[in-house]
Amino acid sequence: MFSRTRLGGIRPITIGRRVLAEMDTLSADGQSPLPHAYTVHVNPTDYELLAPALKPLLSELRQAITNHATYEQYQLGAETVAAIVSDEAIARGMCNVVATSPEPAPHHAPVAVAGNTYFLVLADGTRQQLTQDDITIGRSSTCTVVIADTNVSRVHAQLRLVDGTWTIEDRGSTNGTRVNKETLTSPVSLLGGEEIAFGALIVRFEKV
Repeated sequence: MFSRTRLGGIRPITIGRRVLAEMDTLSADGQSPLPHAYTVHVNPTDYELLAPALKPLLSELRQAITNHATYEQYQLGAETVAAIVSDEAIARGMCNVVATSPEPAPHHAPVAVAGNTYFLVLADGTRQQLTQDDITIGRSSTCTVVIADTNVSRVHAQLRLVDGTWTIEDRGSTNGTRVNKETLTSPVSLLGGEEIAFGALIVRFEKV
């Protein structure tokens, strides 16, 4: 697994083995079904080395989780989700795996403005459709969009649909919120295509 990727920091195969070992540990503890979402925390320097190959790495990691569950006859709570995030608390060459099974969001009619539908595209390629006109983003399970990343505050930022226009504001986060590399000090309007950084984690605001 991950044999095609050669990097100077943490080895991708180490990440894969740690995730599968976490699945085995959870199963041995009697958990069933197993969590379907696995977030791997790595040192920021290692993250920079992984970043150019992140998309194929995450694809292989998701496949490895699915294959391991099938081979070991583990049940997963839902379709596999995998992410790799930067974490200053992790030493170089090491990683920490956080397994979660987020509760499905309540169903709402999609928010459409002038015929457009809006999404947040997360670092692992996951697209979160904006289905409400007031959305909180952070680590807390009470947020509308939950991001399991220690760079992200419990309630980091807020998106609001006001008079047909989306705005974003920082909610007093520790590491700040930036839109197109500009740090937010007050609410900013979003038109679509913006790059939003929650601390070190970067997502995109898209409309289709």
